[in-house]
Amino acid sequence: MSSAKEKAIEMGVDERFIVKIAGTEDDWCILYVGLLDFAHKKGVKENKFLGFQEPNYIKIDSENCECVISVYAVFENGFKTIGTGHVSKANIGKEKYLDFYIASAETRAKARALRDALNIPLVSAEELIDDFNNNSENKTSSKISDKQKSFINKLLDELNRSIDKTLEKIGVKTIDDLTSQQADTIIKKLKAYKENEN
Repeated sequence: MSSAKEKAIEMGVDERFIVKIAGTEDDWCILYVGLLDFAHKKGVKENKFLGFQEPNYIKIDSENCECVISVYAVFENGFKTIGTGHVSKANIGKEKYLDFYIASAETRAKARALRDALNIPLVSAEELIDDFNNNSENKTSSKISDKQKSFINKLLDELNRSIDKTLEKIGVKTIDDLTSQQADTIIKKLKAYKENEN
């Protein structure tokens, strides 16, 4: 029995756009750019891919960085398929993408519409959470260390800033609620901000 990756390649998907899901034996996904490439080259049963209809913004909650969008992939003969993309703090993967939660939801919706239309047997990479398969002992779920906490407080003092807004953006109440990974991200941002001030 051939794998989903082999089926996609047999269909004509460019292998450069198929990537392995980190930490798995034989699980693969397709990059959104690969779906677009295949759609423009192949279409559906030689039915030319025209593009996407304007997205339908079902839900936008800027306070919680949550967005649900549906979009149609449209083909020359009027055939179209719908895809829905959802993004929230819980499923975006990396905090740095929270600023782009609407665009991320739209990309997920487009990818799903194309996968359905083209019968691609792989999930798109953009639909996955970047660190979805990390184990519980890593930085993703481990708590902030005392060293990280001290360093964040030192940087905030030097910059004369409060941590309240940062914590609010991430969706945690206190600095003690941060994970080690979130703390690393905050430290990088504060260091960059400090360098820009000098």
